[in-house]
Amino acid sequence: MTTLGERAKATLHVRGWHKKGEAVWGPQPLCLVEVLKLHAPGFGITLVDATERLGFESYNEAVAWNDAPERTFEEVLKRLESI
Repeated sequence: MTTLGERAKATLHVRGWHKKGEAVWGPQPLCLVEVLKLHAPGFGITLVDATERLGFESYNEAVAWNDAPERTFEEVLKRLESI
C-alpha cells in the first residue's frame, strides 16, 4: 500500500519543487503544502491533518518551513517519510 508521503515524494520527483513561489527545479514544481493539498484527500485526510502529522502546528508553519532559504529538496523528501 502506498502512503501519502510516498505519493507526494513521487509527484515531487516528476513535477519538481519550489519555494517562495520560485522553481528550484522541474517542469511544474509544487511546494510541500501544494503536494499535500493535491494528494491528502485521496487518503481521506485534510490538508490541516496532513501538515499536523508532519509535525507542524499550522499550515502557515509548513509553508514557512518549506520556504526557508536554507531548505533543500532532500529535507522536504525526508520530512514526507513521516506521513
